[in-house]
Amino acid sequence: MVLGSSGECVEKCGDGLNFGLVECDDGNLVDGDGCNSQCEVETDWACTGGSPTQKDSCVNAELDIVGLEVSKNNNLVLQFNKPAYIIGLLN
Repeated sequence: MVLGSSGECVEKCGDGLNFGLVECDDGNLVDGDGCNSQCEVETDWACTGGSPTQKDSCVNAELDIVGLEVSKNNNLVLQFNKPAYIIGLLN
């Protein structure tokens, strides 16, 4: 939260803190991950969990798993109804 030119409180988009004055803030200014560079929820996405101490988490609301199998070498294979992109890896 920062002070605007007329002294009003203004949220700083991209800082990962959501005081409720923007639709979402996932801690970055990247488009295509659910919360765009203007801190607006993108089409076909849903963002939740944002607060003054925690960033929003966004998921593609239109992305459905249409196929699931375990391969011969025990890899999990997921098939989606739309193109899916890996935007981060879990360790």
